[in-house]
Amino acid sequence: MAEGSMRLSREAMAQRFTSPLQALQREHPSVIAAQVCTSDGFVVSQAHSNEEAGRRLAAMVSSLHAVGAAMVEELALGDYGHLSVEASLGKCMLFAVPGTNGSLLLAAIADDSMLWGQFLTACRTLSDTLGVLATRSE
Repeated sequence: MAEGSMRLSREAMAQRFTSPLQALQREHPSVIAAQVCTSDGFVVSQAHSNEEAGRRLAAMVSSLHAVGAAMVEELALGDYGHLSVEASLGKCMLFAVPGTNGSLLLAAIADDSMLWGQFLTACRTLSDTLGVLATRSE
């Protein structure tokens, strides 16, 4: 019963999150992928079609979040907000969705044509929106 309730809850969250994730990609064509996953590495909702890549991304996001959160805690830096990763061909933002106590994470990947500030602002805005959607009781 609890498992069925969790699945319904996850399905409801997936329905709430899909549209904002897709909007990020529509508004910013440089965004290659966006997803919400759980802190234990399971996809909740995603705006890219490769399900296997989504599962792998969720596992990596979960691990990176754990490292980032541990670092923030160990260094007494307050609350974990986000982690940024830059590479030669793109960048990735990982956010803890507000109001979920770190149980939901936003990951977005953009190609190298997207400016850092633009990407950060778009992801922070989306993360805040997802936080409202995650905590809304409907």
